[in-house]
Amino acid sequence: MSNSKEPTSVPVLSKDNYPAWSRKMKAYFFLHDLYELVLGEDLKPTETDDQSKWIRRQRQAAAAITMSIDETNAIHIDDISDDPVAMWKKLASMHNNKTPGTRFNAMDSLFGVTKEDSEDLAELMTRINGLLQRVKQLRPTDYKITDLDDELAIMAMLRALPDNYRHLRSSLLCQTNITREVVEEAFRAEDNQRRHEQRSQATALRVATPNQNRTNGPPQHFRPKPSATDRTPGALCTFCGKKNHTEAQCFAKADASRRLKHEAARVADTSTGPATANATNASNPSLPSLARSDLNADTGATRTMMSDKRYFTTLCPSVRTIKLANGERIFSKGEGDIVFQPWIDGSFSSDLITFPNVLFAPDLESNLVSVLSMARNQGYEIRINSKQMEFYIDNKLRMTARIDANCVAYLDGRVLTSEKANAASTVKLDRSLWHRRLGHYHHEGVDTLIRQNLVHGLKLDSNAKPDPICAPCIAGKQTRAPHTTPATHATTPLDRVFIDLKGPINVESIPHRAKYWMAMVDDASNLVTLALLHSKDGALRAFREFHKLAENQTGQRLVHLRDDKGGEFSGKEFDQYCISAGITRERTVVATPEQNGRVERANRWIAEGTIAKLTEANLPSSFWGFAALATVHEFNRARVHNGKTPYEHWHGKAPSVDHLRVFGCLAYVFVPKSQRNALDSHTEKCIFVGYPSDRPGWVFWNPQTRKIIHSDSAAFDERVFPGTSLAKESIPNLSDYIQLPDLKEINISPSSIPPLNSHPPVHVAGRPVLAPIPPEPTPEPVPPPVPALARPKPTASQRLSREL
Repeated sequence: MSNSKEPTSVPVLSKDNYPAWSRKMKAYFFLHDLYELVLGEDLKPTETDDQSKWIRRQRQAAAAITMSIDETNAIHIDDISDDPVAMWKKLASMHNNKTPGTRFNAMDSLFGVTKEDSEDLAELMTRINGLLQRVKQLRPTDYKITDLDDELAIMAMLRALPDNYRHLRSSLLCQTNITREVVEEAFRAEDNQRRHEQRSQATALRVATPNQNRTNGPPQHFRPKPSATDRTPGALCTFCGKKNHTEAQCFAKADASRRLKHEAARVADTSTGPATANATNASNPSLPSLARSDLNADTGATRTMMSDKRYFTTLCPSVRTIKLANGERIFSKGEGDIVFQPWIDGSFSSDLITFPNVLFAPDLESNLVSVLSMARNQGYEIRINSKQMEFYIDNKLRMTARIDANCVAYLDGRVLTSEKANAASTVKLDRSLWHRRLGHYHHEGVDTLIRQNLVHGLKLDSNAKPDPICAPCIAGKQTRAPHTTPATHATTPLDRVFIDLKGPINVESIPHRAKYWMAMVDDASNLVTLALLHSKDGALRAFREFHKLAENQTGQRLVHLRDDKGGEFSGKEFDQYCISAGITRERTVVATPEQNGRVERANRWIAEGTIAKLTEANLPSSFWGFAALATVHEFNRARVHNGKTPYEHWHGKAPSVDHLRVFGCLAYVFVPKSQRNALDSHTEKCIFVGYPSDRPGWVFWNPQTRKIIHSDSAAFDERVFPGTSLAKESIPNLSDYIQLPDLKEINISPSSIPPLNSHPPVHVAGRPVLAPIPPEPTPEPVPPPVPALARPKPTASQRLSREL
């Protein structure tokens, strides 16, 4: 400490640092010869000269105490702020009160200490020694070892009390003189009181319902098989007299309490008169008991809260203070999601409703659904009439709540427990869902797959006709009528391959950094392979990889290669490679894209599928690479060619489509144990963006970490597309910079060469397309495209000339 008379090194006194503060203040008083004055041993002298000096020392001691305490403590000594003796005693009585209750709290802190993650063992020992010194300071001067034994026994009894005995624990700790005999007597009195209340309750129940049939009783609640946490081996229930569980765990008591509440409500309903009862039954006479939930639609609740732990499909620890209408405060123990299946139009709806961030409050007497939070946070429109509440989203009725005679509304439907919620499908497996899963493949094609059993895993839960209007399809596929003529096609794989490059696209795809795609279509099988390129220089490298991969898979050799004589296919190196590989080049006539119609049409439906996917997923245009690869992966398994899918033509077996999911939907991806801590969530929310080419499973985009994830363990919600909240770019209109002319195919008779099999460079083995091709060391400079909005719409002839 410095020579200054101000106690600068003394910590400010708060509610939990009195030992350290008093120790520092004693040192300060010793240093300035003030300790005897503060204790009251240095009395005021009688001589006048010494009195002035003593008064200055008294003021110095009082000022030192005042300057070293916070405002909370200063309030208690305002009226004695000039008397250091009274101030010192007052603070000691407040913070160092040597009552049994204070000692028990200090001992509880000592026995409950645990090592913190950021704490080493030396710091832990220091903290324990500090708590031990605190316990010693609270002992009276005549403390004996026998007193310690009694206090340990008392502390063990108080610590063993559950939460429903907290009033007993609090009342005992408020006693000024707690002895073992006092605690034991209080325990016996509490037992007697509880037994009396239970007998009175059971008697009231028997009198109220002497011959009540079980079917006329309260709604039967699901009683799970007792788990290890619901049993206490060796315990004796004071309610039913059976062993291995306590009164708080007793199902018999819970059933009795529920029946008593039901009977009380029945009596109250009867007292209102028969007219009211009839009106209640008439409000929804056809509602079955299974659809009568106990979820109270409360307009006064600010949060949705449940008291039944079984209702939660996910639950994480969370302690929050809940203020009830009567002013009482309770605490939540967790927070999670609840899945609800509404009852609409005489049946349970397939559109499940998830209540997110629901508080688990076991002390709550009912299950409350906050109507106002649903309206504000989830966009519900609530309409109320004399019989029910109705919940709408976009003018579609999602659920209802019946209003009983007491003007209390309960949701119509049922809560799905964790097992039922996992088993229930979020969307019906109908033709409309498979149309979307198959990359918005046309409905006739979906019917062909079902009728001829061309794929495995295509299951239907409903035969309902699909909606003829599909907004994503219209956005991606709307065009003028095509003009086609019959043409002669190759009959063996790799006999002829059509190739074309599209771009540049004014937005690079992530994470491929691609601005072009190159499509390669096998004429015999109609199988499409897609390569993503950063620049045109990568065309030769992508074709080499496709060539080797296709010939290795099929055992055939590539015979004819047809292109539109673009610059990327006309270089000397490309020509030399084809000559050395024995590939015959076929070039189209200038301004005649119909001669390369197979790949031109492939480019069109790739663009259509990409636009449809990005439109439905609400993802930014930088995801076009994922959407294009997924479109090719799906259409190779769905587009029927000569009675078979391209995949079956190529691999010789029917493809499976049970792994397909709607692009851009919400996915809950499993986090491996090695990548999370013990109490971390087992899942992370991602966006589904495709299928990997080199492993089973799916490809996901994590918007939080901005990383690509490959996983074969995920749960999909194909109703939710979270891309809306992530996209900061407009959805691309690929037709602005990718020309899709109307095609006419010309009948060109190719030379007959032994059949070969053509498989897409990256879509081999039915998996996604080639990995993106990195740029060559000396890329060809490509002028940046002029934005579509900055130039007038080109005419049809301009579009064709620019395409070629």
